[in-house]
Amino acid sequence: MEFSSWHEAVDHVRDSHDYSSAEELWSPENFGEEIRSLRNRLGFGDELEFLGYRLEGDVLIDEFSDGEVDLSPGMICVLAYYSMSDRVARRVTERGDEWVNLWQLPRGGAKETAFKRRTVSRIGSSFAPRVGALESAADALGGRVVEEGRVEVPTLPEIRLMVSISPRRGEFPPNCSVHFQRRAANYLPTDNLTDMGTLLARRLDAAASPEVIRFQ
Repeated sequence: MEFSSWHEAVDHVRDSHDYSSAEELWSPENFGEEIRSLRNRLGFGDELEFLGYRLEGDVLIDEFSDGEVDLSPGMICVLAYYSMSDRVARRVTERGDEWVNLWQLPRGGAKETAFKRRTVSRIGSSFAPRVGALESAADALGGRVVEEGRVEVPTLPEIRLMVSISPRRGEFPPNCSVHFQRRAANYLPTDNLTDMGTLLARRLDAAASPEVIRFQ
């Protein structure tokens, strides 16, 4: 089935299932097949790997700790919508690689305050005093250093985020910013793009642990 917009795709998902909670809706039983279909699609290879995780069955293997994490409803939601993205009409057809703020994405303005609190502030608090650790963590997550204090990290194969930290200058404190490529709106609804930003903040912290950096 093709969809003219993410709004239509979201409505279709919700209308196609009986559920009383997000946990009931976003379950492996409902969307496991959709997620498994990502193999060799949308930038994935044979393995479903992203942000230092590897998906095996219904669990995520944390490649930093070798521990297992059950797929959360939120992560199932993200992967299911990502798998549907090639059936949703493209919103961005020009200047897709341009880096933009969240508020410049569809309905992003309403999410800006929460995104700054959950993602931007967390990354800034963790890495403003240690930009070198940010660069090492980005490398561990498959990203790259653009320039000192600025890294680009793939959260999913077609969705990259740029994190920039400027140092303290005199009386001005360090500043952190997180940008999306404009074409990210082709691959996930904006709500889920903010979820990937929050996950990136957590995974940068995990990748910046001394043990991970030591064995890169």
